[in-house]
Amino acid sequence: MSDIGRSPTLDRPSIERMLSLFDPDVSLIATNFATYFSNYPGTLKAEVFDRVLKLALLNATSLLPDIVGFELNGSITRPGDLRERHMFLQRVGTQGPLPVPAAALAHGHHSTIAWLADLVGHVLLEAETQIEPDDMEGVVLVDEIDSYLHPLWQATIIPALRATFPKMQFIATTHSPVVLSGVAPHEIVRLASWGAEGDVLEVVHHPETGELVPASECREKGIRPDARMMTGSEIFREHFGVESPTPNPHGDELRRFTMLASDPFRTVEEHEEMLRLRKQLISYKLTELPSPVRRKKQ
Repeated sequence: MSDIGRSPTLDRPSIERMLSLFDPDVSLIATNFATYFSNYPGTLKAEVFDRVLKLALLNATSLLPDIVGFELNGSITRPGDLRERHMFLQRVGTQGPLPVPAAALAHGHHSTIAWLADLVGHVLLEAETQIEPDDMEGVVLVDEIDSYLHPLWQATIIPALRATFPKMQFIATTHSPVVLSGVAPHEIVRLASWGAEGDVLEVVHHPETGELVPASECREKGIRPDARMMTGSEIFREHFGVESPTPNPHGDELRRFTMLASDPFRTVEEHEEMLRLRKQLISYKLTELPSPVRRKKQ
């Protein structure tokens, strides 16, 4: 389940494990570590990788929703073997888990399994003894951790990683308000382009004015809103600067038009406002506008 691209040779694993963050043509080794370790003469690294990976991926049910087991079978002799011979047991309906080839899994499962398998593989590559997931230490960089994940999965991925790798430090980027709902204020670093030079700095809310300022100006007094208790609209506003409760740039106009169009007792002035809004919305190429109800004279 490695991504399509140039596979690392592992001649310099400490460097190669970071290449995929900067070079789109470099793939993860991912579950192919099973084949890599099977070539170690006189060791049980392949068996250890299979056991530890199962422990890591299946420890928290919310880490890989609906995946209850997997088998990494056979040697890899051609490109298609990797996906064809890696089978996952997935809950489907009420009939129990079904064996599903890796290629048939959703892309969210693909990407999450790939980078977690890569993480476990690199740790075991350098470990001198067997090591369990809850004893693994290190710093893990994940770009856009919410990519391809259903919102319900985005809400549980961080707590699941904490439960599985309690000694690991994860540094992840995200543009998802749902991911932020699972982390404490001190764990969120909001970045913004700042000043004439466009330097990328951490920004916080000023304790007196509430305006966004560089964190260096407030030190420990800067306010970092707690996303865990916020609604989606509040997180969008406080952490992403989306002021309107409707992410659609014309959402407020559409809401106002819909309210007026559905009110049979709208005034003459409101009726004229509704007609103006309808003309504007049509000019934005918005389709399927609600048909106005007939206005009743008061």
